[in-house]
Amino acid sequence: MNEWKFGASAVPQIRIGTIPPIALQLDEEPERVPDEIQELLDDYGDLLDETALAAARYSRSRLDVVSCEQSRIDHFPEGGILVRTPNAELDSPNVQLALGQIAGVVRGWVFDNINGRWLISK
Repeated sequence: MNEWKFGASAVPQIRIGTIPPIALQLDEEPERVPDEIQELLDDYGDLLDETALAAARYSRSRLDVVSCEQSRIDHFPEGGILVRTPNAELDSPNVQLALGQIAGVVRGWVFDNINGRWLISK
């Protein structure tokens, strides 16, 4: 188990030893996640069948797949910060296999929000 740290915040992560490595972060924020899932379905739900779409509407949690590389934080003398978080490499066959297994365990869907596409739909 790892943690993604940003200032005083720490988000637990489960590291998956794929090549390249990825990590999972569980997001169950009730005031944000259902709205974000609905927005995702509004934008890309037409790519799911009706049964999957109906089930996805009831989702109340999300697993975020992230890179295991550390975020870089730059502080500017004038004030403010710039945070650069590396994107996860989702196209690797090794990562695709792991995502398929994870989707099967959680009975869910995998959506690549960097490229705007469903990788695996159940």
